[in-house]
Amino acid sequence: MPEAIDESALCTACGLCCAGSIFDFGKLTDDEARDMAARGAPLWSGDGPGLAFPCPLLDGTCCTIYAERPGVCRRFRCGVLRRFDGGELEGEAAMAIIATGRQLDDAVRELLPPEQSVAEARRAWREDPEHWRSLAGPERIAAARLAMALTALNLHLDRHFRSDKKKLTGMA
Repeated sequence: MPEAIDESALCTACGLCCAGSIFDFGKLTDDEARDMAARGAPLWSGDGPGLAFPCPLLDGTCCTIYAERPGVCRRFRCGVLRRFDGGELEGEAAMAIIATGRQLDDAVRELLPPEQSVAEARRAWREDPEHWRSLAGPERIAAARLAMALTALNLHLDRHFRSDKKKLTGMA
């Protein structure tokens, strides 16, 4: 008999939130910011303290400080989890959505230089989605492929993972 799929199985199969694929940062309290900085995690400076993603405390798809993770991490519920909890999505269907998200995320990562994260690429894409048009030759082709991969990933994330007020593409 196959093992039952629960929230933990979905989260540990995914990790896209902590990897920086869904959002750029998570808001922290001042105490959490101090704790995360002491652990070597990069902080986001914006409207209050935040944890910049990708989180360096992620190991594969699992949190290495799960029991002590910040409140924003404890409270976050992606669209897949909310629909699963609400009975709108069966475990196998949720796993399939996650698998597609991971595949799309991997496709983006394969096109990035090693020092660039998906979160950084997404920020650049949001700021100038037509950047690839200003390039020529192989650079233009590479940038266009990245723009297409980021668009595909963000459409999937908007449709299945982000809430309506956090969607990036306006097309999902």
